[in-house]
Amino acid sequence: MAKVIGFSHGEDILVWSAADAIRLRKEWRVVGGLIGALPQRTRQNAQLGLPLKLSSEETAFLVEKGVLEIKEYVCPSPATEEWGEAFDRLREQNFARQVRRSFDVMLMRLALCRPNENFVNCFSWRITSKKQVKNYGNLLVL
Repeated sequence: MAKVIGFSHGEDILVWSAADAIRLRKEWRVVGGLIGALPQRTRQNAQLGLPLKLSSEETAFLVEKGVLEIKEYVCPSPATEEWGEAFDRLREQNFARQVRRSFDVMLMRLALCRPNENFVNCFSWRITSKKQVKNYGNLLVL
């Protein structure tokens, strides 16, 4: 059976694979601690996600049983100009995607308004004053 891969980061051993984390829990009864933020809920900490942080006792047990293989985390080389340009392009693409998604959500909410209801009144719970509504051509933006 394949070994679980754990990456050492300082004194911590982190398991990044969901399948490996589930396998450790089911087969070896090793729980560890989830320490990562959830992708859609980054500002909350009631529920956490991968990586799974293993305690020193859990790590020693799994290594002794031959279940865990520890690999050293290698820090990537310093950023180059090419890397910076790629990062800027990706950031712009992500921003454009977020803007499109926010417009889609706004249009979906608009579709839920009653036919005779004013757009601003329909979303008065989201708008503290009518000055927050800006008119960009035919598109209203909050």
